[in-house]
Amino acid sequence: MLSLRWTRLARYFRRSTVMMKVYIWCDMEGVAGVSIWNQVMPEHPLYQESRRLMTEEINAAAQGAFDAGATYVLVDDGHWFGHNLMPSMLDPRVECVMGYDRDFLMELDGSFDLLLGIGAHAKAGAVGANLGHTMDPDRWVELKVNGHSVGEIGLVGAVAGEHGVPFALITGDDKACAEAAALIPGVVQACVKKGIAAQCARSLAPTAARDCIRARAREACLAARSIAPLRLGGSPATVEVVMLAESGTPFKASSLDASTLALQKTVTTRATGQSVRQALREVLHAKSETT
Repeated sequence: MLSLRWTRLARYFRRSTVMMKVYIWCDMEGVAGVSIWNQVMPEHPLYQESRRLMTEEINAAAQGAFDAGATYVLVDDGHWFGHNLMPSMLDPRVECVMGYDRDFLMELDGSFDLLLGIGAHAKAGAVGANLGHTMDPDRWVELKVNGHSVGEIGLVGAVAGEHGVPFALITGDDKACAEAAALIPGVVQACVKKGIAAQCARSLAPTAARDCIRARAREACLAARSIAPLRLGGSPATVEVVMLAESGTPFKASSLDASTLALQKTVTTRATGQSVRQALREVLHAKSETT
């Protein structure tokens, strides 16, 4: 309780002296111009262009944050194994967290004033979502945080919320934006494409998408104080994952609807920790229950 009070006090003094720390979480599936799985797979030739598009959207978001008065911006590469951004192309004013062997959003804490989510996608099973999935598109079919069914957007919001940090901006397709809006009242949205099917989208041109992201990022930074952090229960936290018992087909879990999912054999893993981040870490080592 004392540490939380100090965090709130520190945030008050930063705001009083016009300081603003911004955490940017990024993914690739929600980037404008990206619409098929081959574009987000490191082994495929199309992936290199997606890296560039992703990095340029991050730069647009960072510029919007600096336009609003941000004094520090940290980018967390959240796609695949966390090494997708092109560091040589990044705005020199930002710092970035890249690579694996790390906790989810490991550098996020209560010292940040807000979080921006760039390139996000809807959760597994979302109808009409472009490249929708939850963590593992081959196997994961549902994720629950303290009983709430969420995707990666909700997971990010829940971790940020535990630190009192509002999830202020979402960018991606219309399904991702709708998912965020349902969880986080007042979240600023930059819808850069319309999901038509799992591997089909109608997208803004990348330059137009970046203009939109920059404007919305600035708006989100200015509106952050009016957006409440996402709270999905207190401590201890429980994370539960339902996944296919077997998946011989790539991206199978991401494409199942409710009727076909009911016919699949699944396993459930769950774990409890002092925080969502800790529970997520532990859930991968929990005993599976076949259903």
